[in-house]
Amino acid sequence: MKWERTFEFSAPVDEVWRAFRDPDAPLRVMNPDNAYQSGGAVAVEFTRVEEHHALAWTETEGDLVWDMSVTFTEVETKTRITIVRSGFGDSDEWLMFGAGRLLGWEDVLADLEVYYRTGQNVGRLYNRRWGRLGLVAVADGGGLRLMRATGPGEAAGLRAGDVIVRVGGAPTVHESDLWLLESVLPDGVFEVEFVRGPGVESTKLELLATVAS
Repeated sequence: MKWERTFEFSAPVDEVWRAFRDPDAPLRVMNPDNAYQSGGAVAVEFTRVEEHHALAWTETEGDLVWDMSVTFTEVETKTRITIVRSGFGDSDEWLMFGAGRLLGWEDVLADLEVYYRTGQNVGRLYNRRWGRLGLVAVADGGGLRLMRATGPGEAAGLRAGDVIVRVGGAPTVHESDLWLLESVLPDGVFEVEFVRGPGVESTKLELLATVAS
């Protein structure tokens, strides 16, 4: 399984390439001589580098291995960045993992746009707090189907198969909704609405500052 995503910058390709490779940019360090941090230690082995045009590499995180390519194409006065990630499996765990990595690329390229225009690295990806709700879920049928609950989620009585539809009154449709709520909600007790069987149920979940194990 693979996914592909394109982004556009209103700038010449050589300038965007330079910002992308800048050690002070949101991607931290993205060159063949260094690994980079992406939600944890990721080992990078570069397989192709074409100046102002493309990078390709293999990433390894624990037992997971996948291939990446980032291609820079000049389109009139713009630069189009195409990101392709391949090597995924098709299990729920892989779907969730892939969605998380795609969200990370969306965040970091949005930050790259700010960095290119202002010189400021706002670092929104690295400010996220992951796992506080203790809900591991994948988007499925208009809600988030729970794969497992740990910590606060487990204590709230949630279990695999529940479809999470709201947290603290906010709708949850995509994995990114859940991850955003983990980042912005303060500590406290929040209502979680979910579907289990014929009706919508609710429970109280205590959101913690520390990441659930």
